[in-house]
Amino acid sequence: MIYIILLAAGNSRRFQREGSPRPVNKLLYPFSGKPLFLHSFERWRQAADMAGDCRVLAVSREPKILEAAGGLGFSPIESPDSEKGISYSIRAGIEGAAFGKADNFHPSDRLVFSVSDQPFLEVRTLNAFLKEAKENRYTCLTWKGEWYNPVSFPPEAVWELLELRGDQGGKKVLRNHQKELRQVEAWREEEIKDVDFPKDMDVLGGK
Repeated sequence: MIYIILLAAGNSRRFQREGSPRPVNKLLYPFSGKPLFLHSFERWRQAADMAGDCRVLAVSREPKILEAAGGLGFSPIESPDSEKGISYSIRAGIEGAAFGKADNFHPSDRLVFSVSDQPFLEVRTLNAFLKEAKENRYTCLTWKGEWYNPVSFPPEAVWELLELRGDQGGKKVLRNHQKELRQVEAWREEEIKDVDFPKDMDVLGGK
């Protein structure tokens, strides 16, 4: 089983539109006709269906995102502590996948983590990534040798992932296993770009 854990619980502290008194949730902001998060959610739904033997979970603090996740057939995982850092979202995703017991995974299982602010990820890239994730213990999407999301781990890495703190992400664990890491190159550079600031959305073509 491949557990695809979509992380959609960030604080969006850096994302603030002109005239807004406080940062807004960038994942809910319209991008090319739909909320930003929905682009990656829908493509992961397609890729998971094509790959088979996948369970998709969405970790968020936002009711609208959790509702949309359920509508797509994902397992919505509420994570109120995610405001403290991405490690809390990772922990919530693992606990949701394992039904609360981190030793419930089978040795052949994989845990795939992906952020939800990469609107140009393509289904063909996700398909290639999932294929390699099934056959390799550690997998990472790359562009010109640089590591990006998504990333994949075997069950043995669960305890390392659970030891992450604050804003420490999964790439800290990947660095401990570089010799086993399988890199999957994105089809085009735009796919690895994410949205941190309003100007990123404008440059990428969102409205």
